[in-house]
Amino acid sequence: MLKMDPMRNMLRKMITHKRYLHSLGVEKTARELAERYGVDVERTTLAGLLHDCGKDLREEVKSELQPMLEKYRQEQDDSLYHAYLGAEIAKEIFQVSDPEILSAIRKHTLGGADMTDMEKIIYLADFFEPGRRFPGMTTIKEAAMMSLDQGLLEAARQTIRYLLEKGVPIEPTVVEMYNKVLNDLESEE
Repeated sequence: MLKMDPMRNMLRKMITHKRYLHSLGVEKTARELAERYGVDVERTTLAGLLHDCGKDLREEVKSELQPMLEKYRQEQDDSLYHAYLGAEIAKEIFQVSDPEILSAIRKHTLGGADMTDMEKIIYLADFFEPGRRFPGMTTIKEAAMMSLDQGLLEAARQTIRYLLEKGVPIEPTVVEMYNKVLNDLESEE
């Protein structure tokens, strides 16, 4: 695996400037959450930096990665394939072999019913990194400061509400995550 500074430089050349700034924000937020919750900081920070390495690729990078892009576009919905593509790019280009880091990249968009703390952190950091602004973001962040599961529950709740208002299908993974976290939190009480 490459060191962080060379990875940042490579990533900066691969994705748009706006996406790169977002990735740095997720890296910073992931570090803060990892420190708060006692999760491996270096590995979690790396997952945060690379979580969107498959999104908003520069044109010259797209042409170099065309076979990989086509494979993941055929297998996944357009709005979601970047997470799967990103895990593959992290593995092949950034030489990341850690399965939990790759899984955190894969799950950062939809989450999942049984996520590790690192996966939860990347999912949440993507919601409320310093550059993001949307209604309800502060509520998600406040919940995540109480516990990762409280943050997941609020993020899933808002995602489901948003998708219902738009009248679009809701990925079953998000509903499964919501139900699992809600049941887990209720059984703790």
